[in-house]
Amino acid sequence: MKQLIIASLLAVSLASCASTSGTETGNPGTPATATSTSSKSEKGVTATYQASLTDTKAAAVSALKLHGFDIKSETDTHIEGKRPNKVGLAVGSGGEKILVDLKASGDATEVRVETKKTFVGYAGQKNWDAPVHEAIADKLGS
Repeated sequence: MKQLIIASLLAVSLASCASTSGTETGNPGTPATATSTSSKSEKGVTATYQASLTDTKAAAVSALKLHGFDIKSETDTHIEGKRPNKVGLAVGSGGEKILVDLKASGDATEVRVETKKTFVGYAGQKNWDAPVHEAIADKLGS
């Protein structure tokens, strides 16, 4: 029984490492090619979109809703969302919080997306930084 639990934990940790390998190199995926700049900071992924702050914010809200986030608070330059908690076989999924910070710079808007996982659901939760950036780029037609 003990070996089965250890094997299960190892499989989950290997799967989570494989799913994040593309973002750890500083290239979060689509935003790098769809935007003028993109980088992964210690907390979150930042990308710059060639669109106004208003259009980028609307795309960000739409992207969060597309991925199942409920908007908890919203200002002109900050959006917070949370995915509903779900109960799985061994570990609950969902419950992730997401922070989106927007900063206008000329004709472009810099967007930082950061996923925050909870301690209890960490193994079953997903990092949403890159998928949200991909959805923003799609909405803006970048």
